[in-house]
Amino acid sequence: GLGKSGDTINIPAGATIANAGTATGFGGDNTPYFKMALGVNQSISTLTETVVQFNQTEFDSDSAVNLGAYKYVVPSAGKYLLSANFRMSGGGNNTMSAGNILIYKGASSIAQVGLTPNTGSAMGIFGANTTGLHDLAANDELTVKIYIGAGSARIDGNPSYSFFSGFKLIE
Repeated sequence: GLGKSGDTINIPAGATIANAGTATGFGGDNTPYFKMALGVNQSISTLTETVVQFNQTEFDSDSAVNLGAYKYVVPSAGKYLLSANFRMSGGGNNTMSAGNILIYKGASSIAQVGLTPNTGSAMGIFGANTTGLHDLAANDELTVKIYIGAGSARIDGNPSYSFFSGFKLIE
C-alpha cells in the first residue's frame, strides 16, 4: 500500500488520481436530510404565530421527523441548509394582511421572511419561501410558524408546494 496509518500523502497540483478499485474515505454525503409536507389545507390564526402542522414525511434519513409535534429534531451537529416553502391564499374573504414565515430553533426564531400578498379585492394565491444556512446542535428542535397581521389566510395543503426540508452540509 501507499503509506501507513497517520501518514499524509501530498498529491501535486495537476496530478490525476485514477482508481481501479474501491475508494473509501473520500467525499461524503449530505446526511442527515429530511422533507416534511402539508397534505391538507391549514387555516392561519390572526395576530399569533401558528405552528405549521406538517402531516407527511416525504423522506427522513435519520428518523428525526416528529409529525406528532410538527418538528424536526436535529440528529447531529453541523451546518444545515433549511427551506420552508408555502403556497398560501386569503381564505374565504381575500383580506389577509402582510405577515411572516418563521423557522424556530426551540423558542428562538432563526429565520424569517415577510409575506406580502397581493392587495385588492382578488388577493388570489401566492407563494413564499425562506432558505438559509444554519449552525445547529444535536437535539435542536426545529418548527415552522406563520404569522399574519389581519384578515384570514390558509396554507394550501399539497406536498409539492407546502413543505419544510433540509440537509447537513459535508464539512
